[in-house]
Amino acid sequence: MKKFLSIILAVVMVLSSLTFVMAADDIKITINGEAKKFDVMPQIIEGRTLVPMRGIFEALGAEVGWDDATKTASGKTASTTVSLTIDNKEAKVNGKAVTLDVPAMIIDSRTMVPARFVAESLGCKVDWDGTTKTVIITMEKKEESKPSTPSADGMNELAKITFEGKKVTPSSGINFWGKLADNVNADTIQSYVDWTAAGVSKPNTTEDFGASLLKIDASKGKEGPSVKGIVEGRINDIPANLVNYADGNSYKMSCWIYLADVANGGDSVKVTFKPYAGKGYVAKTSKTFTIKKGEWTKLELEYKTTAAEAGATTGARFTFATVKDNAFPLVAYIDNLVFTGTATPSAAPEAPKTEDKKEEAVKPSVGAEKILDATLPQSGTVIATQKDFATCVNDKSAKESNGVVVVQAAKQDSDNKTVAVSKASLSGLIKEGNVYMLTFKARLVSGSPYLKAYIQAGKEASYSKAVFAATNYDKEWTTCYMPFVGPKADMNGGWGFRLAGETHTTEIKDLQIIDYGTSVKLEDLPNTYIVVGNTFVSGMELK
Repeated sequence: MKKFLSIILAVVMVLSSLTFVMAADDIKITINGEAKKFDVMPQIIEGRTLVPMRGIFEALGAEVGWDDATKTASGKTASTTVSLTIDNKEAKVNGKAVTLDVPAMIIDSRTMVPARFVAESLGCKVDWDGTTKTVIITMEKKEESKPSTPSADGMNELAKITFEGKKVTPSSGINFWGKLADNVNADTIQSYVDWTAAGVSKPNTTEDFGASLLKIDASKGKEGPSVKGIVEGRINDIPANLVNYADGNSYKMSCWIYLADVANGGDSVKVTFKPYAGKGYVAKTSKTFTIKKGEWTKLELEYKTTAAEAGATTGARFTFATVKDNAFPLVAYIDNLVFTGTATPSAAPEAPKTEDKKEEAVKPSVGAEKILDATLPQSGTVIATQKDFATCVNDKSAKESNGVVVVQAAKQDSDNKTVAVSKASLSGLIKEGNVYMLTFKARLVSGSPYLKAYIQAGKEASYSKAVFAATNYDKEWTTCYMPFVGPKADMNGGWGFRLAGETHTTEIKDLQIIDYGTSVKLEDLPNTYIVVGNTFVSGMELK
């Protein structure tokens, strides 16, 4: 009997040791839209996708290393070194310790490493398509530090505007504006989608189109779907230091456009392509093309600028006209807006722009501080601190003294008339699906309490928010808890507090934003949210 029980126990132990590993032959990995094959296919380990070390590092352009004595794998690029030790949940990125949900491990004689951690550590964006079971990795394109070689016409490439990582690059200040044929402005008709989601093939050319492109869709207007279609669109606010307009210089502007759907049974439309400079358009410069449904068309024109355009921001305007009555475009795709010129980017005149303010933002020191609140799970990584918050843009309403930020506000018709906005950027730090905690201590010095926290994306994502909610506190130091789930959009649009809902003086200290990954459930964390006016928390329904 004892022997029988021993056999049963041994079988149970073997089976239980296998339950956390799921064979994943059907899991796919794409890098910049290209499907990747490995000698050992990805494995799902406790909800995390592991891939062969050498395969993923080499695919991402990293030099592979292995220390057999310590069982440590490493990948090295010009700017980043990532190291992982077998069966150790502590990895290192440029020497800084990072806690993993699942460690590197040996499977089928191959060293397997967490795909998301490796890719994101090397500066890539990682998405998961649950429908196709695909890990989608997008490598950020690096800007060359030297001017490009002039083409046959003597022009240099000055700027290439793309939509990699589902955002406008190379500058987060660049944006899209659109107008529907119903005579309604509709900034929200744009989205940035990968090529698989678009369902269209890439143009038949040697140009590199990356993994994402711009989609403009009449059904996405702020006032509801448009049955008439799109009449105009603009890619705006390309900084002067990218396309440096100067008196007498020659330029070319080009882009690719695809007409996917047309109203009222149309199969083609006309589009007038035109550059602008500052608040006006480059004089007498435009070209009209007829584009056909289901085909890519390259729009291109050449122009000269004068002293009036020197130092101005620029962009491209698309004005649509019908070939058949009332047959405006309903859905179109745009990619690779390219500017070339006889000048070079380094010659650009300097001028203070809104973009310059964004570039002043600093990255928080991720992982440099331990979690202060002993009642919270200690497994997370601190990605922003009180010191980061104390870099407030509006120094008139927010003062820092001995580690405490003092905010003063008078009640106004809108609570955003007084705000405390951190200069420290959260761009790239809030990951989709991860659980986060914004926590701090607040004390009311005088008046009525009012703090509405917000963490939001930029204009390219229509200022979508992870947190837009108030919390309660009183005249004693009160610990405030504001947990949320990372949304899809990059939270690059600023974070801080709206204050002008009441007249008050408030002190804030010990602020931290903690990233728990997926190791902690949102519902297991405390929260002190209260509903005041418009309220939103990603991953949570407030009542």
